[in-house]
Amino acid sequence: MKAAEDEKKPVKGEASSTEKTRKVGGAGAGATLTGEDDACIDGEISPHRTKQTILVKVKGNASMDPGSVLTTLGHLVRDDAISKRRDEVIKCHGTHSYYLRPRRTTLNDHPDEVDHTFECQMLAHAIFQTSDYHSILTQLDINTSSHSMKSQAFVVQGALEKLKHIQNCVGDPTLFNLKMLHKSLNITKGSVIKHWLNDRLASQGSHLKKTDLRDAYRKSASVRDGIIDCDEADELAAILAKDLILVEGIYIERLGKAAELADGSSATITDKRAQKKRLVGLQDTISGLQEEHMDY
Repeated sequence: MKAAEDEKKPVKGEASSTEKTRKVGGAGAGATLTGEDDACIDGEISPHRTKQTILVKVKGNASMDPGSVLTTLGHLVRDDAISKRRDEVIKCHGTHSYYLRPRRTTLNDHPDEVDHTFECQMLAHAIFQTSDYHSILTQLDINTSSHSMKSQAFVVQGALEKLKHIQNCVGDPTLFNLKMLHKSLNITKGSVIKHWLNDRLASQGSHLKKTDLRDAYRKSASVRDGIIDCDEADELAAILAKDLILVEGIYIERLGKAAELADGSSATITDKRAQKKRLVGLQDTISGLQEEHMDY
């Protein structure tokens, strides 16, 4: 497989011809990473930051857009058993939601549900932004029938399994990333974070000010539809930011412990080093996300 291409002809909606591209991946798969963020210059990664595009080639050499990559990653790190851990979460944390609106007591009327504080889409975003995972992304089987970890290549399973366990607090009695949320507010939080992440991607390398969580809440459908007002949106954003700072700090610690365990695993030296490098790189990416909440 050719290691790099000098130029790429411009296509509507894509990067200019002056941008560099590089190919990464294993047998039967490849990806093109475009943009200064990952421009390959004499085998080195450019330090400049700009909006990143990754086209993952899967079966039939079909190129998939970033949205498909992020959706697939989100599904893979989400544990189907989360919805069944209600009693466990109540025992650990109680039924208090960190949102302002009072809980409904009738289970069949918008019941509370277990949810991640550090969202699966946030972890998918962090993986996507960590260059050491790019060779893993080229191995993804991206289609609606491949959202199970077991349906993925072994290299994908090996790289993401530990992250899935951290995300879903598997074997972690603190359940630091799981909370009881009112269903309608859980949906609100997810759409707000999605808007925040999308804007973060779009604003990289530009003079545009990134949307913060407060802006994302104010622009949400919940405010537009009158479900919450702007003052309440600001309070929700501040509370969510506070929780994210706490949870992301614990997450970074868990990644560090996973990196130490990788060093002591029975895998080959090459695999150990690659796994440790990915985990440390992901620590740095999540630290960057965490710093964006620190103004609250």
